[in-house]
Amino acid sequence: MVLECVGLWYATRMSKRKPRRKGKELKWYHVRAGLLARLITRKVSRDFKSVNWKDVGTFCAIVYVVSLFVPFIGPYTQFPVYIVICGGMPVATSTIAGRVYYPPGSPVYKVTPFNGPYFCDEQSAKSAGYPSHQY
Repeated sequence: MVLECVGLWYATRMSKRKPRRKGKELKWYHVRAGLLARLITRKVSRDFKSVNWKDVGTFCAIVYVVSLFVPFIGPYTQFPVYIVICGGMPVATSTIAGRVYYPPGSPVYKVTPFNGPYFCDEQSAKSAGYPSHQY
C-alpha cells in the first residue's frame, strides 16, 4: 500500500507540475511505477496470509544464534542473554582499552562492539584476569 501510494503520488505530482524544460510531463514509466507498486502490494498482502509462521520463527532463531558469534554484532546480541543468565546486568569487559572490566552502575558502563566476554559478578571477572577500571 505504501509503495502504491508513493508511486501514484509521484505520478500525479509530475503531471500537475509545470515543466521546467521540454519532456518533463507525466511519462509512461511514472504510471507504470504506480501500477507495479499496486501489483506488488496485492501479491504481498495475499502471500502474507499464507505465511508459515513456524518457518519464520525458525529462521529468526537461526539468525539470532548466528549473530551471537559475529564480530562487532555479538556483544549486542549476547547482552540480553547474559541479563537472563545473571538475573541482572552483567559485568562488561573491554579489550580495546586493555583488559578491564566495568561493573554495572559505573559511569563508563556501556555495551560497545568491542566488549569482551560478560561475567555475572566482579569476582569472576577478576579471576579471569580483568583488572578493575579506574574512574
